[in-house]
Amino acid sequence: LPDFAPGEYYVYDDGTSVLAAAVSDGLVTWQHDNGTTSKGYPNFIIPDLSWTSANRSSEGRTSAPPDLMWPLAAGKRGQFDFEQTIAHKDGRAPEQLSRSWTCRVEGTTSVTVPAGRFDTVVVACNRYSGTSGSWRATRTFYYAPAVGHYVIREDRHQSRPDTRRELVAYGFNSTVLPQKDQK
Repeated sequence: LPDFAPGEYYVYDDGTSVLAAAVSDGLVTWQHDNGTTSKGYPNFIIPDLSWTSANRSSEGRTSAPPDLMWPLAAGKRGQFDFEQTIAHKDGRAPEQLSRSWTCRVEGTTSVTVPAGRFDTVVVACNRYSGTSGSWRATRTFYYAPAVGHYVIREDRHQSRPDTRRELVAYGFNSTVLPQKDQK
Protein backbone atom coordinates (compact mmCIF):
# COMPACT_ATOMS: atom_id res chain seq x y z
CA LEU A 1 0.00 0.00 0.00
CA PRO A 2 1.11 3.58 -0.47
CA ASP A 3 2.85 4.90 2.63
CA PHE A 4 1.81 8.55 2.86
CA ALA A 5 3.44 11.07 5.16
CA PRO A 6 1.96 14.38 6.31
CA GLY A 7 2.99 17.05 3.82
CA GLU A 8 2.90 14.99 0.63
CA TYR A 9 0.86 16.67 -2.08
CA TYR A 10 -0.41 15.96 -5.60
CA VAL A 11 -1.61 18.53 -8.17
CA TYR A 12 -3.65 17.62 -11.27
CA ASP A 13 -4.29 19.34 -14.60
CA ASP A 14 -8.00 19.81 -13.87
CA GLY A 15 -7.10 22.18 -11.03
CA THR A 16 -7.62 19.68 -8.21
CA SER A 17 -4.97 19.08 -5.59
CA VAL A 18 -4.68 17.10 -2.38
CA LEU A 19 -2.34 17.37 0.60
CA ALA A 20 -1.83 14.63 3.19
CA ALA A 21 -2.53 16.56 6.40
CA ALA A 22 -2.26 13.66 8.86
CA VAL A 23 -1.73 9.91 9.00
CA SER A 24 -3.09 8.06 12.01
CA ASP A 25 -4.57 4.65 12.85
CA GLY A 26 -4.25 3.44 9.26
CA LEU A 27 -6.14 6.41 7.81
CA VAL A 28 -4.98 9.44 5.81
CA THR A 29 -6.57 12.86 6.30
CA TRP A 30 -6.50 14.86 3.06
CA GLN A 31 -6.92 18.61 2.54
CA HIS A 32 -8.37 19.40 -0.89
CA ASP A 33 -7.91 22.57 -2.92
CA ASN A 34 -11.62 23.45 -2.61
CA GLY A 35 -11.54 23.46 1.20
CA THR A 36 -12.91 19.94 1.63
CA THR A 37 -11.25 17.65 4.17
CA SER A 38 -11.53 13.88 3.75
CA LYS A 39 -10.33 10.77 5.53
CA GLY A 40 -9.78 7.31 4.14
CA TYR A 41 -7.49 4.35 3.73
CA PRO A 42 -4.17 4.82 1.89
CA ASN A 43 -5.73 2.47 -0.71
CA PHE A 44 -6.96 4.84 -3.45
CA ILE A 45 -9.31 2.12 -4.79
CA ILE A 46 -11.65 2.54 -1.80
CA PRO A 47 -13.66 5.82 -1.64
CA ASP A 48 -13.03 8.17 1.31
CA LEU A 49 -14.72 7.03 4.50
CA SER A 50 -15.67 10.59 5.45
CA TRP A 51 -15.48 14.11 4.09
CA THR A 52 -16.61 17.60 5.05
CA SER A 53 -17.11 20.56 2.73
CA ALA A 54 -18.63 24.01 3.23
CA ASN A 55 -22.17 22.75 2.49
CA ARG A 56 -22.22 19.02 3.14
CA SER A 57 -20.55 16.15 4.97
CA SER A 58 -20.45 12.41 4.43
CA GLU A 59 -19.90 9.25 6.43
CA GLY A 60 -19.23 6.01 4.59
CA ARG A 61 -19.11 2.33 5.48
CA THR A 62 -17.50 -0.38 3.41
CA SER A 63 -17.08 -4.13 3.33
CA ALA A 64 -13.59 -3.67 1.82
CA PRO A 65 -10.52 -4.56 3.86
CA PRO A 66 -8.03 -1.65 3.89
CA ASP A 67 -5.54 -3.63 1.74
CA LEU A 68 -8.06 -4.77 -0.90
CA MET A 69 -6.15 -6.07 -3.99
CA TRP A 70 -2.66 -5.32 -2.59
CA PRO A 71 -0.11 -6.11 -3.69
CA LEU A 72 -1.38 -5.14 -7.14
CA ALA A 73 -0.81 -7.85 -9.77
CA ALA A 74 -2.22 -8.27 -13.28
CA GLY A 75 -5.56 -10.07 -13.25
CA LYS A 76 -6.18 -9.56 -9.53
CA ARG A 77 -9.82 -8.80 -8.72
CA GLY A 78 -11.72 -7.38 -5.80
CA GLN A 79 -15.22 -6.30 -4.96
CA PHE A 80 -16.82 -4.39 -2.14
CA ASP A 81 -19.95 -2.57 -1.08
CA PHE A 82 -19.96 1.07 -0.01
CA GLU A 83 -22.80 2.79 1.84
CA GLN A 84 -22.78 6.53 2.33
CA THR A 85 -24.86 9.07 4.22
CA ILE A 86 -24.56 12.65 2.97
CA ALA A 87 -25.77 15.34 5.36
CA HIS A 88 -26.67 18.81 4.06
CA LYS A 89 -25.80 21.77 6.26
CA ASP A 90 -28.86 23.69 5.02
CA GLY A 91 -31.23 21.37 6.85
CA ARG A 92 -32.35 19.21 3.92
CA ALA A 93 -32.89 15.53 4.66
CA PRO A 94 -29.75 13.36 4.46
CA GLU A 95 -29.14 11.25 1.34
CA GLN A 96 -28.49 7.53 1.63
CA LEU A 97 -26.43 5.97 -1.17
CA SER A 98 -25.52 2.35 -1.70
CA ARG A 99 -22.99 1.20 -4.29
CA SER A 100 -21.27 -2.01 -5.27
CA TRP A 101 -17.78 -1.90 -6.79
CA THR A 102 -15.88 -4.51 -8.81
CA CYS A 103 -12.23 -3.82 -9.55
CA ARG A 104 -9.55 -5.52 -11.64
CA VAL A 105 -5.85 -4.93 -12.20
CA GLU A 106 -5.68 -4.71 -15.99
CA GLY A 107 -1.88 -4.75 -16.30
CA THR A 108 0.99 -2.30 -16.57
CA THR A 109 1.86 0.50 -18.96
CA SER A 110 4.17 3.50 -19.21
CA VAL A 111 2.45 6.88 -19.44
CA THR A 112 3.59 10.45 -19.92
CA VAL A 113 1.78 13.20 -18.01
CA PRO A 114 2.79 16.82 -17.33
CA ALA A 115 4.73 15.67 -14.22
CA GLY A 116 6.85 13.22 -16.28
CA ARG A 117 6.99 9.66 -17.57
CA PHE A 118 5.95 6.85 -15.21
CA ASP A 119 5.60 3.10 -15.19
CA THR A 120 2.08 2.42 -13.92
CA VAL A 121 -0.27 -0.32 -12.81
CA VAL A 122 -3.73 0.11 -14.36
CA VAL A 123 -6.71 -0.61 -12.08
CA ALA A 124 -10.28 -0.31 -13.42
CA CYS A 125 -13.26 -0.23 -11.06
CA ASN A 126 -16.91 -0.43 -12.10
CA ARG A 127 -19.50 1.13 -9.81
CA TYR A 128 -23.04 -0.22 -9.71
CA SER A 129 -26.17 0.99 -7.95
CA GLY A 130 -26.56 -0.92 -4.70
CA THR A 131 -30.32 -0.98 -5.13
CA SER A 132 -30.92 -1.63 -8.86
CA GLY A 133 -27.57 -3.21 -9.74
CA SER A 134 -27.26 -1.02 -12.84
CA TRP A 135 -23.87 0.24 -14.00
CA ARG A 136 -23.23 3.84 -12.92
CA ALA A 137 -19.54 4.53 -13.70
CA THR A 138 -16.06 3.18 -14.39
CA ARG A 139 -13.06 4.70 -12.64
CA THR A 140 -9.63 3.79 -14.01
CA PHE A 141 -6.46 4.56 -12.05
CA TYR A 142 -2.91 4.60 -13.42
CA TYR A 143 -0.94 4.04 -10.22
CA ALA A 144 2.77 4.93 -10.29
CA PRO A 145 4.72 3.10 -7.56
CA ALA A 146 7.55 5.64 -7.94
CA VAL A 147 5.15 8.41 -6.84
CA GLY A 148 3.01 6.32 -4.47
CA HIS A 149 -0.17 7.72 -6.01
CA TYR A 150 -2.13 7.60 -9.24
CA VAL A 151 -0.82 9.83 -12.03
CA ILE A 152 -3.97 9.52 -14.17
CA ARG A 153 -7.59 9.02 -13.12
CA GLU A 154 -10.29 8.55 -15.73
CA ASP A 155 -14.00 8.55 -14.85
CA ARG A 156 -16.59 7.34 -17.35
CA HIS A 157 -20.15 8.03 -16.18
CA GLN A 158 -23.58 6.83 -17.19
CA SER A 159 -25.31 10.19 -16.85
CA ARG A 160 -22.71 12.97 -16.86
CA PRO A 161 -19.61 13.96 -18.84
CA ASP A 162 -16.50 11.79 -18.61
CA THR A 163 -13.45 13.26 -16.86
CA ARG A 164 -9.70 12.69 -16.88
CA ARG A 165 -7.05 14.17 -14.62
CA GLU A 166 -3.28 13.95 -15.07
CA LEU A 167 -0.58 14.65 -12.50
CA VAL A 168 1.12 18.03 -12.99
CA ALA A 169 3.23 18.19 -9.82
CA TYR A 170 3.90 16.34 -6.59
CA GLY A 171 6.14 16.89 -3.63
CA PHE A 172 6.30 17.80 0.01
CA ASN A 173 4.90 20.80 1.90
CA SER A 174 6.25 21.12 5.43
CA THR A 175 3.62 23.63 6.61
CA VAL A 176 1.40 20.83 7.91
CA LEU A 177 4.12 19.77 10.34
CA PRO A 178 4.52 21.19 13.85
CA GLN A 179 6.71 24.33 13.89
CA LYS A 180 9.70 22.53 15.45
CA ASP A 181 9.60 19.83 12.75
CA GLN A 182 9.37 22.34 9.89
CA LYS A 183 13.00 23.36 10.44
